[in-house]
Amino acid sequence: MPTSSNSRRGGSWLILFAVIAAAAGGAVRPDYNAARSFGFALQQDFAKRQSAAVIERVDEDALRRKVFAAYTDEVASSAGLAAAWKNVFYPGFLQRLKQLDEDSQMVLQRVLSLDGTRLLECELYARKGGSQLVYWELGEDADGKIHLTDQRLLGEELSYSRRLKHIFLVGGFSSMVLVGDEEMALERESDGSHERVREALEVMDKGALDEAFQRWSDLRNLKDTAIWRDVRLTMALRGGEKAMKSLQADIQAGDSAIEPVLRYNVAVSHQDYAMALRAMDELLKETHDAPGFQALKCDLLIKTHRAKEGLQLATGIYQLNPYSYAAYLQAAKAALSLDDFKTAQGVMRDWSQVCTPAIIDDILKTEPDLEPLRQTPAYQDWLKAPPPPKAP
Repeated sequence: MPTSSNSRRGGSWLILFAVIAAAAGGAVRPDYNAARSFGFALQQDFAKRQSAAVIERVDEDALRRKVFAAYTDEVASSAGLAAAWKNVFYPGFLQRLKQLDEDSQMVLQRVLSLDGTRLLECELYARKGGSQLVYWELGEDADGKIHLTDQRLLGEELSYSRRLKHIFLVGGFSSMVLVGDEEMALERESDGSHERVREALEVMDKGALDEAFQRWSDLRNLKDTAIWRDVRLTMALRGGEKAMKSLQADIQAGDSAIEPVLRYNVAVSHQDYAMALRAMDELLKETHDAPGFQALKCDLLIKTHRAKEGLQLATGIYQLNPYSYAAYLQAAKAALSLDDFKTAQGVMRDWSQVCTPAIIDDILKTEPDLEPLRQTPAYQDWLKAPPPPKAP
């Protein structure tokens, strides 16, 4: 979550997401080309309708099956769980998605495959500035129709479905089938703590975040688990001071269990750009050089007075990944830091090969560092110029 805009994404404890690594036999479905076409259609629709474009593509049944697949049909279809899904869990998921209305653009970066699951990696651009990587998990019907079945923002450890399963486990609602060593260990480690877990989560849901974190901290048997860290992160992002102090302390102590994106955020907030660069290098390794994070490395190079390196890196990124909007932004910022307005304007022309000048200008309006470029006659002429004629 490498921007200050991430605090807006705290939300309820029910609605943090991550990528599912679900094993599947045979070829990955949907195939690459179908997933890519779906991703570009989603990108175009999102520019017009934001969260509505996402919500109508969600497969609710597929998401629910992930959450309750390990339970017997009798349990999964019980009146209590059905009511909880209808009134709490799924509405919470939709509310989370509606926060996407704070974003102006969602740009497809890559189509990925992880353990038999097809994923879209996209970059979100907030209206107030900043960007974030989001991962969508895809499913495909028998008739070939593609849906969204899960989501995560980079830096979150658990998917919506896995998070719910882990909450159920530590709360004492065991499934018939535990998937992997992690879930078996979690059930064992939470034995005897179920009531205290439920009480802590209830207090958190009421908004008493510091009291909830104190109760959560007392669950020492769970401190090494992903769900403990996940709930602490939720409390911190919702404004819990004690949770945030705990998170920052572990990051500064070098806790390797903390996601590198969170270490990056804390380092930047303290203007410790050396630590931020180390965290960014880890993040790039973790994300296989995701273009959006390569662009953020350019920003760090600019901040450490290495703008020429930043310009070279950013230019190379968008030449290889022409839909990496962040790379164009960083290339322009690097050029301006070198007082090279001509190169910055050239970046705008390159960008306009894949995006309209009007949309580019809307994005630049959220970037104060690029306001000097917007005020130049050359930029205004470019912005107002008629579009080139389409090839016959």
